Amino acid sequence: MHAPEVSYMLELDRMAGSQGRNYCVDVPPTEPPLFVAFWDDQPEQGCRTLFTIGLSSSSTPGWQTNVGPELCLVVESQSDDWIFALAELARYFRGKARFQQGDTFGLGDNLTEDTTMSAFFLGPPVLLGRDASHFTHPQRCIQVLQIYPIYQGERRFVEEQGPDWLIATRNADLYNVARRDESSGA
Repeated sequence: MHAPEVSYMLELDRMAGSQGRNYCVDVPPTEPPLFVAFWDDQPEQGCRTLFTIGLSSSSTPGWQTNVGPELCLVVESQSDDWIFALAELARYFRGKARFQQGDTFGLGDNLTEDTTMSAFFLGPPVLLGRDASHFTHPQRCIQVLQIYPIYQGERRFVEEQGPDWLIATRNADLYNVARRDESSGA
């Protein structure tokens, strides 16, 4: 890892109160390294919190030079499939997507074996809050964006009405990977 990624990882470890584990994402040798760091039982028992590390080292459409996004995902699941789902999303959309609040991403089939959700959306940083979602390093500023798994049916509503449709209007438990599809009652 390079200096900004190491500083970011150390700050995540400090906030979690323990050292996270890393999964190295397979990327072409011409790309900067990309990792998914994760902590079990964070922020509560039975949850897994995951962060991308290295997404911000690539050029991101719509972002200023030396400023970039990293993603945070929290799920009520200990399945390693969530590591691979976040890794695949970051690897595939790195340098292509703008990564702005309200954006949605589909990966095709179910995201993991423990859910029938098949998409993600970027919403407000609930886990860290707005003030703690920015990390500054002399070489780069990182903005952490929280990503949430959603059903394909919910994706249309989020795209049309924004993330508040799911967060405030439907009051969905966004960490629960087995929650009901909110689009079925919309």
